Amino acid sequence: TDLISRLTGTDKQESADKDMITCRLLSMVETLSRAETKLDNADELFVIVSGLANLEVESCAVQLWNWVVAKKMGNQISEECNAKLRHSACKLICLIETSTLSPTTIQRQILMAMKTAHSWLDCKKFNLCEEFLDSAENDILGIFVLMYVSCVLPSFICVRELAIHLFKVHCLQAELAVSRGQHEKGSALFFRCRDMLLSLPQEVPSYLSMLCYNFGIETYEQKHFEESIFWLRQSYDTGKMNSKYSASSTHQAKSLRLLAKVYMDWDAIKYSEKALHALEIATTEEPHWEGLLLKVKILTRCKASETAILEAVEDLFKQDKPVTHALAALRSLLHDNRESLCSSCLERLSKHTQHSLEFGQILLFKLEFLLHFGHESLARQHVEDCITGHYTGRSLSDSVKKLFQAMIWEQAAKFYVQATDYATALQWYNCSASLYSPGSNDGNLGRLHRNRSICYQHMLQYEQAMEAAKEAQHCDPDSINTNFVIYQLTLSTGNIQTATEALSKMEMLSKSAENKDLCLEPNSLSELLELAAQLALEVGEQNKLAAKALEIFSSTSSDIKKNLHALKCLVRLRITPLCAHMHYCFYRIKDMVPMISYQQTALDKLKDCDGKLTVEERNADANWFKSIAWNFALDSENGPKNMETFFMLSYQLSRLCVEDVPQLLAQKTCLVMAAGAALQLGRESTGDEQLAQLTRVLEHTEACREVDARLRTEEVGQPQRDPSSALMRLYELEAKAKLCSLEGECSDRTSVASPRLEEALQSLFDLPDVEPHALETAAALLMDPPAHYLNLSKKALRFAFSMHLKRTPVNTETCSLYYPHLSNKLVSADLVVWMILLIPMLYMHHNVKNKLMCDRQQDGYPELQVLWLLTTAWNRGVAVLTYGRASKVAERWCSLAMRLLTHLTSLRSSYQQKV
Repeated sequence: TDLISRLTGTDKQESADKDMITCRLLSMVETLSRAETKLDNADELFVIVSGLANLEVESCAVQLWNWVVAKKMGNQISEECNAKLRHSACKLICLIETSTLSPTTIQRQILMAMKTAHSWLDCKKFNLCEEFLDSAENDILGIFVLMYVSCVLPSFICVRELAIHLFKVHCLQAELAVSRGQHEKGSALFFRCRDMLLSLPQEVPSYLSMLCYNFGIETYEQKHFEESIFWLRQSYDTGKMNSKYSASSTHQAKSLRLLAKVYMDWDAIKYSEKALHALEIATTEEPHWEGLLLKVKILTRCKASETAILEAVEDLFKQDKPVTHALAALRSLLHDNRESLCSSCLERLSKHTQHSLEFGQILLFKLEFLLHFGHESLARQHVEDCITGHYTGRSLSDSVKKLFQAMIWEQAAKFYVQATDYATALQWYNCSASLYSPGSNDGNLGRLHRNRSICYQHMLQYEQAMEAAKEAQHCDPDSINTNFVIYQLTLSTGNIQTATEALSKMEMLSKSAENKDLCLEPNSLSELLELAAQLALEVGEQNKLAAKALEIFSSTSSDIKKNLHALKCLVRLRITPLCAHMHYCFYRIKDMVPMISYQQTALDKLKDCDGKLTVEERNADANWFKSIAWNFALDSENGPKNMETFFMLSYQLSRLCVEDVPQLLAQKTCLVMAAGAALQLGRESTGDEQLAQLTRVLEHTEACREVDARLRTEEVGQPQRDPSSALMRLYELEAKAKLCSLEGECSDRTSVASPRLEEALQSLFDLPDVEPHALETAAALLMDPPAHYLNLSKKALRFAFSMHLKRTPVNTETCSLYYPHLSNKLVSADLVVWMILLIPMLYMHHNVKNKLMCDRQQDGYPELQVLWLLTTAWNRGVAVLTYGRASKVAERWCSLAMRLLTHLTSLRSSYQQKV
């Protein structure tokens, strides 16, 4: 009761609420109606309903039913919701005890069951429909049984109404059977209904006849022709059973015409006589043009004589609307390729209706007729005559002109696309142009002139093509397609400046939010730009134009594959092969800025290509652009800024590839080279810019360390020797040295080193394969202005020299050349600094002398280098003694020189007396 009140209480409920209440109500009523259920909630609900008065239950059911009827009439509920609510109301009223049923309640139960069954039938829920039909039939038959057993008719029962109810139940059962495809059962129920007609009132025969007609339509739509013929014949026969209460002549004629159509569609030749006979009877019942038109079609299908067909067509001419009906008949002759007969009928129709307002339809059909049978010249002449007539008195209506235009364009397109007969296509387009009035603003006029211009181009008539293109531009100045036609034309004639302007106009129009031209034309902007680039290369070898077209394409197209292909083409257009005969090519880059833009665009698109490219496609494209960026970077050796940019692009593209050892090595190399380029920029710059460049060097080296860490993992492995590691640490050391000096992190004369520098130098020492030369370079970098880190430089030099001396066997020649160079590096014009370095230098001299004593026995150390060591030691001792500050140090230097004298051979006598 509460649910029904909520449902019927207001008209402002949401459809979702109605559906929810409907489903709950249906579920509760179904539970109540199942006597065999043992569920506790069902027993409880049944007790609740049983406790209600019968009048209250009936009132709820009637209230719900009436609400559903009102909503259904107002189309406010769906078919399924209507069926569910009727189902609930019907089940609810059936809960009333049978012994207390009133005559009105009995009538309601039967009617509700019938209408609920009909609702489920409309929803194609055949099982539920059958349930309610069986319920209604059982109720009616129960009353009949009660009447015959007791031999007493209950006072509240009307036998006639009861018979009508039973008749309608059988009709619904027949409809259910037909819907299920049970033809035999449906026909048996139909015959049962027909037997009941004698005792039923006057409206029933026409109802049954209409029902059979509907069955005929349903089975005809399902292509069940034999069953459809059965039902249509029964519809006609049932309609004439009782002359007093027969169906209307209109209905009878409709059934017969449909019967004739079914015969024709089933087998026109085999059943032509039956179809024509049915039409003959239909005409007797009610003459109608549809019957006459159907007769023409049947006669045409069964290859009847021309005389018979002409007579049928003549009958059509006598109808109220001869043009419309006759043209439909002529079109059937046209489709059956009856040329002479169609021509004859068309001529008669033209004479019969030449002053009619619908004469333009006949002119249209004549054009269709001529084109259908291949009379191209006659068709074009007919169009020209119609155009002449249009401007000399027999004007064509706007609708007829539009249809003429459509047929003309279709014909022109056929010659243009299929036959590539541009001259004939142009003639048709010119006919179309003649139909437009001067000053017309039709949207298709610009497209028409474009097509004319293209035809002229193919015919190499460039002046006429340009005139037509200008006409198109005048009609539609904001058309991308028109500008493309101008671009194509001017490119063919060598007018590069105008072609460039047209391409620029295309770019401008492509940036507009809405461009109506793109909706009208079959070619999208992307396809036009692709074609523009292709034409620039093929027709005029204009690389700049092609590049411009591809750049516009790349910025507007959403197709990732085509975008990447366009970028590859742009790259190829921007580079010039210098050594094409070799197995590899070097490239000279004409303009670096576009190259960087192309590479960056490719990188961005490859990053955002999830789901648009396969893994293999993405890997291949990223590898291609990575290799190009690498080559560009190598070719930018005189421009460190571009070099850094290209190396970083190559690194980022490499990260998009499938990760393996070669890719990781490539990433590391790119980062090292980028760090070197950024360091060179830092050397050449000053101030804040220098700080920024040096900071970027450290960013690159940090990224390089991360790649190096991945390379060192057990899963990936590490190559035995990698010189880039030492180079990366040298770049890092120099950048940190310069940054510490610029930031004032240490004094430049006290040689107090920054922890960052010590850490960087130590990482160089820790390399397993570091070369002495790398340490020499580190020492020089630590003393390169503005850096001035003497202790660290000395440490690096001593480490490098010790590495030379530790090698077995010692390369005495290398050491002999290395030590003088090293010693000179430590000599400074600054006296204080020079004095500080004397002790370390003396220590190195002793090391060299001790090593020398061992190597001289093998005659490996050059005598001139021994002499250099001797004179250097002697001179430094004398210099120290001259300053008078370190006599003991001077004595040690001179003693070292005397000991070195013993290692001379041919020069000993000359220097022994001097020292």
